[in-house]
Amino acid sequence: MKPRVSWDTLVRGNSEGRAMVDEQTIEDRIIETVSRSPGCLIEELALECPGLTWNQVFLAVDRLSRTGQLLLSRKGPGVYAVRVAAP
Repeated sequence: MKPRVSWDTLVRGNSEGRAMVDEQTIEDRIIETVSRSPGCLIEELALECPGLTWNQVFLAVDRLSRTGQLLLSRKGPGVYAVRVAAP
């Protein structure tokens, strides 16, 4: 039987379940990228984050928007722009 691994470990940890301390978190990377390109589309954001899958970017944007750190604006059916929320 496989050991249970949390989603957070899969997103932020390595294959052994240990956190990658010396690397920037996905959320920090997303916020930094959106700060440089406010109003970018989620698809553009994913392209600006090489090494991350579209799913990782989407999940991080989802978490950050739910905590109020990012704001999403609907631009069309299934098209959303992202910007950093004012502090």
